[in-house]
Amino acid sequence: MEITSPILIENAADESSIIYAEKLEEQCEKLDETVRNMNDIVMKLIEGSQQMHSVEKLEYPSSVKKAPLFITWPIAKYGEVIDKICDAYKCELKAKRIVKESVAHSRTNHDLNN
Repeated sequence: MEITSPILIENAADESSIIYAEKLEEQCEKLDETVRNMNDIVMKLIEGSQQMHSVEKLEYPSSVKKAPLFITWPIAKYGEVIDKICDAYKCELKAKRIVKESVAHSRTNHDLNN
């Protein structure tokens, strides 16, 4: 088992020191990167959803005999599915942000374990 040295973080405001294990620091950096990536994905899903709903509004009325844009599902179904996926990503992103903020505001090992 590899033993790593802790990271000492100085807090100038109250002159206290916080010690985090290097593995925790690595995991926090990974979580931060994941949150940033998920935020980008959510923004793209929102944009895709808006575009699908716009296409839905442009769909040909029943009086016009044109080929549909998609033959598998109606356009409205695509918009609904994108909305559901986007909502799931938003919930997951919210949970990851809460974890990230909880770890960031923890000052001791006791805070992290609660």
